Amino acid sequence: MAWQTALKGFADRPILGAGPENFNYIFNAHYNPSFLKFGGGGFGETWFDKPHNAFLEILTETGIVGAIAYVLVLAAIALSLYKLWKINGKFLSVFLASAFFSYLVTVFFSFDSFGSWFGLYLMLGFLASLYNANNNANNIGNKMRMPRISNLYSQFALLVIVGGLLVLLYVNYGTWRANVADADALRIFSRDSTQSIVLFKKSLSYSTPYKSEYQFDLIASVAGAVEKGIPLPNFEDTINFSLGEADKAVAAHPKDAAKYTDMARIYNILGTMGRDPEILAQAEDFGSKSLVLSPQRQETLYYLARTALLKNDAKSAIIWAKQAVLADPDIKQSHWYLGLAYIANNQTQEGITEIKKAIEMGYKPQSEAEKFFIKNIGL
Repeated sequence: MAWQTALKGFADRPILGAGPENFNYIFNAHYNPSFLKFGGGGFGETWFDKPHNAFLEILTETGIVGAIAYVLVLAAIALSLYKLWKINGKFLSVFLASAFFSYLVTVFFSFDSFGSWFGLYLMLGFLASLYNANNNANNIGNKMRMPRISNLYSQFALLVIVGGLLVLLYVNYGTWRANVADADALRIFSRDSTQSIVLFKKSLSYSTPYKSEYQFDLIASVAGAVEKGIPLPNFEDTINFSLGEADKAVAAHPKDAAKYTDMARIYNILGTMGRDPEILAQAEDFGSKSLVLSPQRQETLYYLARTALLKNDAKSAIIWAKQAVLADPDIKQSHWYLGLAYIANNQTQEGITEIKKAIEMGYKPQSEAEKFFIKNIGL
C-alpha cells in the first residue's frame, strides 16, 4: 500500500520529485484509509515518512532526474565489479557482488540509513581505490602522489572544506545534546514535571533541524499531563509556553498534516476543561487544515467529531464520523465514533447499531469508562 501511494505521488511530480525527505507530504496527500486496519487500533501505522523501498523513495523525492543519477551510481558499481572479475579478481568480485546484492535486497524492503550507507560507501571507497591513479601499478615507483595545495585557490578550497566540516560537527554536537535533553525530559516527566520542563527548554536551546520534534514532545507531554491530572509548575505559563513552541513548529512546517492533526488533538484536550469556545474553535481550525493536506484521514475526522461534541453540536459530529465511515467502511473505529455521535444526538437505536457493528468487527474498549458505557446500552 505504501508503494502504491509512492507511485501516485510520483505521478504528481515526475521530473524533480517532491524533494529529499519529503515523502510524508506525498503519503499524506494520497493517504489510504485502509492503513488504519494495521497497528492494533492506534494511529502509528497511518503516518509514513518513508515508502519502505529505497528505489521508490528516490523516484518520488527526486523524480526521474534523481532516479537516473541513482541508477547510474548502481551501474558504475556493477561495471567496477565486472572489471574486477576481468582482471582475475574473481573471488573478491564475487564476495563484493554478494554484499552489493544483499544491500539491494535490503533497501528494496526498507530504506537507506546510516547503517546501510556506511557499508555501501566503504565498498565504494574500496572499489575506487582499486582504480585510483595514485595506486596504479603503472605509476613510477608505484608511489602515492600527494595533491599540492600551494596555490591560493587550493588553500581557499581547503579552508572552506575544513570550515564546513567544523560547522557540521557543531550541528551534530548540538543535535546530540538536544536529543539527550529531550529523552531525559520524556523519561522523567511523569514523576518530576518541573525538572522535565527545564530539560525540554534545554533541548530547545540548541540549533538543530529536529527542533520541531522536541517542541511537539513538549506540548504532547503537557497536554497529556492536563488530561491525566498530573500537576504542572506555573500551570498557565507552562501551557502558554508549550503552545507557543508548538505554534513555531507548525509555522516551520506549514504543509505537514501531522502537525495540524496533533494540534487538533491537543486543543481538544485543553478544550475539555471548561469547553472554552475559543479553544474549541482552534481545534476545529487545525483539524480542517489537516484535512486539506490529507483528505480521508480518519484520525483527524475523529478529532473533529470530538470537537463538535464538546461544542454540543452532535449533528456536525455525525457528519464528521460518517465521512470517516465512507472513507473505508471496514474500519471498526469509525463505526464506534459514529455510534457515539448518534447517541449524543438522541438517535439511540442508530447509535447502538453502529457500536454493535464496531464490536462485531473487533473493536475493544479502550478504558473502563468505555466498558461501562457498552454495558449500559445493553451490549
